[in-house]
Amino acid sequence: MFVECGGRKIAIEVHISQQTIDEYERRSEKYLQSGVRVVWLINSRHFENFTMGCLKTNGVPMNMPSGPVTNGEQYHRKFPAFPLKFNCQKGNTTEAAVKAAVFLPPKGWPAKDLSLEDFAIGLARGASLHSGRKFWVWTL
Repeated sequence: MFVECGGRKIAIEVHISQQTIDEYERRSEKYLQSGVRVVWLINSRHFENFTMGCLKTNGVPMNMPSGPVTNGEQYHRKFPAFPLKFNCQKGNTTEAAVKAAVFLPPKGWPAKDLSLEDFAIGLARGASLHSGRKFWVWTL
C-alpha cells in the first residue's frame, strides 16, 4: 500500500509470511534510497520472531529471561513495525477482521487495534513516531 500526503511518501508493507531481520533491513533501505519511508505490518504470529531479531541487532544478550522487554530494545531503530492481527477463520478474511495493532505513548504499551484504513490515514497525518530512540508509538 502506498500513501502520499503533504510531501510525505510512505509505503505500508503488509507481510504475512516470515522473513529475516536482514531482509526487512535490506528492503527498508531500498525504500529509503527512493525517498520513501516504509512501515511494516507483520503477521502477529511472526512478530515475536521479528522482535527477537531486533534484540540481536540492538546488541541485547539473547540469554535474557523470557517475557516482555521493557527498555524498548525489541523495536527496530530505523523503521516502524506493528503486528497485523487476523480475527477470522482461515480462508474467510474480511477487511473488518484485519487490524493493525499500534503501541500507545508514553511507553509503547498498551496496544490499540486499528482498521487498515484508519492506520493508513493516521500515517498520512504523521501518526507514527519514534519515541526516545527506543520504540515506535502511535500519536493520534
